[in-house]
Amino acid sequence: MSDVVSAHMRSLEANRLTDLQSDDRSVVKPWLGLRLGVTPPIPDLSAQGFTLVGSRVDYVLGKPVAAIAYRRNDHIVNLFIAQGDGAERDTRIRSMQGLNVELWSQGGLNLCVVGDLPSDQLQAVHDAFAASAAANT
Repeated sequence: MSDVVSAHMRSLEANRLTDLQSDDRSVVKPWLGLRLGVTPPIPDLSAQGFTLVGSRVDYVLGKPVAAIAYRRNDHIVNLFIAQGDGAERDTRIRSMQGLNVELWSQGGLNLCVVGDLPSDQLQAVHDAFAASAAANT
C-alpha cells in the first residue's frame, strides 16, 4: 500500500500526473496496451462526477502498472491496475498520509484507487470498475 501512496504523491508533486492527457477512453486503452502488453478496462466515471484526465505507466513494487488519473472538482484520484496472480482478494480500505486507499482484485487484476476524497466516494470508482469489467468495456 505504501508503494501506491508514494506513486500517487509523486504524480502530484512532480507534475507527472499523466504521460498521455486524454479524456477519451478509446485513446487511453490502446496507449496503455502498447506499453504494458495488456489493455486494462478503463471505467467511465462521468456519471459519478469523475472526469478522465489521462494515464501513465508507473511502477509499484518494481513492476510497471497502469495509472489512470481522474479529477473530481479539485481532487485527483489515481486508479492503479496491475496483472494479478489469479487470486481474488477482498476489498481493503485504509488511510495513509491523509489519503484514502482502496485495494481489491477482480478478474485477474490487482486494483488500487488512491485519493484525498472520503472512502465512500472512492467506492464509486470501485463500483464503476466492477460494472465496466462486467460489461467488458
